Amino acid sequence: MARIESQVVIRAPLDKVFWFLADGDHAPAWHLSVREAHHETAPPIRVGSRLVVKAHAGRREYAWTQEVTGWEPPHSFADRMVPGTGPFRRFEDWGRFEQVPEGVRFTFGTDYALPYGPLGWLVDRLVIAPRVRRDHGRSMEKARSTLEGEARK
Repeated sequence: MARIESQVVIRAPLDKVFWFLADGDHAPAWHLSVREAHHETAPPIRVGSRLVVKAHAGRREYAWTQEVTGWEPPHSFADRMVPGTGPFRRFEDWGRFEQVPEGVRFTFGTDYALPYGPLGWLVDRLVIAPRVRRDHGRSMEKARSTLEGEARK
């Protein structure tokens, strides 16, 4: 089981930052492990909305269904993997958005557990969690540079 949380300050308007980062359709544009994402339920996004995600871990690709469990524009979102639809025993993520003098502080977190009992725990500690932490940081920087580049246009 790993719980990872990262923060970045983005110099762009709160509404723009929230809607870009909270709408899963945009995840491939900033989240390094997400290859593809699309809404399974029609907009508007709300608690119970579902998104199909295709992501990779190393050379392996996985797909699962995410369900929105929290939705408070423009301040926060939360979702979880629908049990039985993906590779994890459990997977949740969330985002919080706070207006600060420098822009918007975006906090992104992931909490997951791999299957396979003690073996899954060991693989996670030695291989997966360090990679997820690294990708979290890089994804946050990509989100920042993408949104700040758009804000300059």
